[in-house]
Amino acid sequence: MIITCGVNVFTAEVEATIVTRPDVLECAVVGVPDDKRGEALRAPRWAGRDRSVG
Repeated sequence: MIITCGVNVFTAEVEATIVTRPDVLECAVVGVPDDKRGEALRAPRWAGRDRSVG
């Protein structure tokens, strides 16, 4: 769970929404320190369904 702007955000829910996109194979959402929000969400870009990692 990440707290941003005083709101509890469950990373699993955000990840579940992101992977519904047809071009996303998997993702991970993390919280990073943010001076204004407390924490901010970050989802690193990973290879999608039509791309290869290498």
